[in-house]
Amino acid sequence: MARDLDKRLSKGTAATATLQAWCEEHSLSTGPITVICQHQGNAVVVGQDVLEALKPLPGEPIVYRRVQLVRANVPLVEAENWFLPQRLLPGMNETLASTKLPFGQVIVPLAPSRRTLHRCFPGYALDQNGQQPPEVILEHTAVVISGGGVPLALVKERFLSELVSSPGSGVRQRGHQPPMRLTSVEEAER
Repeated sequence: MARDLDKRLSKGTAATATLQAWCEEHSLSTGPITVICQHQGNAVVVGQDVLEALKPLPGEPIVYRRVQLVRANVPLVEAENWFLPQRLLPGMNETLASTKLPFGQVIVPLAPSRRTLHRCFPGYALDQNGQQPPEVILEHTAVVISGGGVPLALVKERFLSELVSSPGSGVRQRGHQPPMRLTSVEEAER
């Protein structure tokens, strides 16, 4: 199921819309996807990967945002987002700062698309009852690009096992995370 989700995310224009459809199909809770913002502010330290993906102009600030995407009380994704606020339309930055709307939903008027740079599928640990999914089933690093081809954001997303858990299975215990298998974008698309 994680590979199916990965394919859908890679073909979709925004992770939020893809996740909403996925949740509907798999009866994962109800309502819209919202964010729990854990941090938002000017990025103090910006990695080379972020600079290469966003190509900021000299002096152009980068905002760092760490969130959890949820549907009702079900956690779906933990995400880090580095974005260039000047590249958003007027009002979008205020909406991001003052509402629970996901970044992908707020920037819909910019006709965004995403290009996956890296993906990772964590391995599965076996227990006496068979396979138990790890806490994180899929990781993506993607650049979000406007319809005009301008880089808007770099996102690092950790998709949680609740996305592939059967409805009504109760709360899953989070624990030891097994080693992850890194997969290049080209390998995974074969």
